[in-house]
Amino acid sequence: MAHEARRIQFPPVVSDAVMVVERHLPARAEAFIEVGQPVTPDDPIAHVRRTPPLHRLAVARQIGIDPGDLPGALEVEVGDTIEEGTVLARAGWPIARTFRAPFPGIIGAIDDITGYLTIVGRPSISDITARVRGTIVERSPTGVRIESVAAHVMGAFAIGRECSGPLRIIARQAGDHLDVEAIDEHCRGTLIVGGSGVSAAAVRAARLLGARGIIVGGIDADVLAELLGVRRVDIRDIARGICRIPGDGDPFTLIVVEGFGERAMMQAAFDVLTLHQRHDTFVDVPVPSAGEPGRPRIIIPLAARTAMTRPNAQRAALRQGAVVRLLNPEHLGMQARVRAVPLQPGRSGARVRTALVHLVCDDGSMLTVPQSAIEVIG
Repeated sequence: MAHEARRIQFPPVVSDAVMVVERHLPARAEAFIEVGQPVTPDDPIAHVRRTPPLHRLAVARQIGIDPGDLPGALEVEVGDTIEEGTVLARAGWPIARTFRAPFPGIIGAIDDITGYLTIVGRPSISDITARVRGTIVERSPTGVRIESVAAHVMGAFAIGRECSGPLRIIARQAGDHLDVEAIDEHCRGTLIVGGSGVSAAAVRAARLLGARGIIVGGIDADVLAELLGVRRVDIRDIARGICRIPGDGDPFTLIVVEGFGERAMMQAAFDVLTLHQRHDTFVDVPVPSAGEPGRPRIIIPLAARTAMTRPNAQRAALRQGAVVRLLNPEHLGMQARVRAVPLQPGRSGARVRTALVHLVCDDGSMLTVPQSAIEVIG
């Protein structure tokens, strides 16, 4: 079942299907989940052991002694385990000057030349959760695959990292613009769903309030530049996944479904999202690889069923007049209409011979790209 689901080429919007979600694990992560085990979104599937920090403290200077006198003033030795507040050194008479540990750890080194003491912080262990409901179908040192019955919506690009939370539908229609007035306390901890676009003020307010992210149809390039703190948006940086919205607070992700500009969200996508108001949702933002952008995938796990359905939606045909979304880094987030589909392979730029498509962009300009660089959306 897992392998069959993995081969399926899903269209941009799927309301109900068996799919495989890949949870990639960082270095030093250890998966402990077993194949065949059911999981819920909050279930831990792996541990990550963080390298303990090293802290060098100017102890000799703090208690007013020469660096060479530090060993004689210490009340601890290398290898000792200490707690916050433990007396590390004492000097002076009749009034002693003491230095206490500012945090717990282990004494790592004593330097009688500089007068510094090194404390090794305690290692930390954090959990990686499943993020979706389903069944573990594969485990490896680099990741875990979870088979889930879910709905999904593919986006054009995202600013930020993977995130999760319940959907909070604000837009009443797919063409509604999301303004700051719509952001309130009910948005805290949620994934906000707008319509055609969003203002910079609304994004800032949502992040300040503690929302996990915003899902919209499009975003004006000038608005995005303002949010990123740059003069002009570099589409290549977005494709490489290195852009982040600066600001205090928890991580925040902006998910753009259609592309640049004030674009109403595809009706099918909007319908799927609004159908699942308040449902826990996972936004997967893969790491870009081999020149391909890491397109966001909005995954809404559905209730378990006795008979799991298979996707019956097929990818729209590539034909003259079809509306497509461009996926290559140079044109990420743009939409165009198919002018012609050549029967014979050709070259686009310096590429090898491949299947091409001729496009007409929104501004009337002509573009020829490989068919692998587009996605038919209408």
